This record gives sequence, C-alpha cells and structure tokens, in this order.
Amino acid sequence: MNVFVTGASRGFGYTLCRALAAAGYHVIAAARSKDRLELLQSEYPSRIVALQLDLSDASSIADAIRFVETECKAVDVLVNNAATAEGVGPIWELDSETWHRVMMTNFLGHVELTRDLLKGMIARRSGLILNVCSLAANKPLKYLAPYGVNKAALKHYTLCLAHELHEFGVRANTIGITADTDLPRDHAVQKASLGYTQSLERLKMHKLPPASENIHLALFLISPAGRYITSQYIESHSMVVRTW
Repeated sequence: MNVFVTGASRGFGYTLCRALAAAGYHVIAAARSKDRLELLQSEYPSRIVALQLDLSDASSIADAIRFVETECKAVDVLVNNAATAEGVGPIWELDSETWHRVMMTNFLGHVELTRDLLKGMIARRSGLILNVCSLAANKPLKYLAPYGVNKAALKHYTLCLAHELHEFGVRANTIGITADTDLPRDHAVQKASLGYTQSLERLKMHKLPPASENIHLALFLISPAGRYITSQYIESHSMVVRTW
C-alpha cells in the first residue's frame, strides 16, 4: 500500500512516516525541506521515497503528481498534514498576502493535491483521504485566526469529501492532533513576541505529548481495521489541553 504524507520533514508527519515504513507501508514523504527528507529516506531506503513539495506553488504540486504517476502508479492513502506557522498576529493587522500564503499551504494546496490524487482512487473504488486538523478548527485561539480558519475549512471540506466519495468506496476522515511539535512552539514564541505570553507559559507548565503518542489513531484509520470508518472528525489527546 502506498501512503502519501505531506509535511513529512518534521513533527507529526516525520514520526508518522517512520511508523508507516516500520509497519511495511510504502511511503511518499513530501515536504519543502529536502535535507530532512533525505535523512528520513536513509532510515528506510526501501520503504520511503523523498519528494520535495511546496503546497503554495501550483507547479510544485503538478511535479509531485507527475512523479506519482511515473514512479508510484497509485496512491492508496493521502495524509494532508503540512501546515505553516505564518500568520500570527491581531486579525486586523494581517494583510491579504499573509492570508493568501497561509490559505495556500494549509488548505488550498491540499485541495489541489487531493483533487488530482482522487482520480485514481475513484477509478479503483478504494482509498483514504486523512486530513490532519487541530483544536483551532473548533475554537478561536489568540492571534491565530488564519491558522484556525484554514483548519476549520479543512474539517468541513473533509465532510464534503466523505459525502460525495461514499458511492465510490473512498473514505475521508479528519484527526485533531495535540502534540509537542515545532508548530505550537513557533506559534507560542511568535505570540509572546507580540506581548501575549500565556501560550508559551502553558507549554512550559503543561508539556504536550510527543508526536509518537499521536500517530496511533492515524495508523488505525489507515490500516484494514479502519476500512469502514468515514466522515469522522476524531481528536487525539485533546484531554491534555487546558483552556487556551
């Protein structure tokens, strides 16, 4: 089974790729950072293929699709995980260019990638789109409006996908991740630089679980055991999060 993972160079995506390879899956690990991807590939050279991908660049997405069609033939599972830490600040101070960059990386780039990879899944009448979301999709977080809006859009987009793809045997689910990765730390540091220190203080007081403790839900949904689950939004480790 071929699994395509975006945002694979660090954090949850990196950890998930290693676990998938160890479990015997063939993984297309995609991200902007080529060096980190090559390190990942070196751990499982027969299981992991590194693919440089910038979701804010339409030509980069087109190159990735051509690579899949030429080298991999089929993608059975797409894990839309990539996200940028850009766009932190008071909502009235964020310009349209910032909104556009975040929208392309965190949402529209995934929509474009999903659309192209769905063609094969529909033809084979099987497949899974697994979108990685966040607590920010369900509640406003201080100074993270673009991030939250995009995650909320991704969550509802998944429901629409599941509804329309059901007749073709293709599933779509969303998982909410709460993990100690670079993204929440980057957000907290940026907010602290703007005078809002509560997020950084909470991270110091209440350490989030490592990414390795968040991958089990994704592994279950990707495995044959999860083959009948679709149209679901499931939180992972949300109980460790205090009121933000």
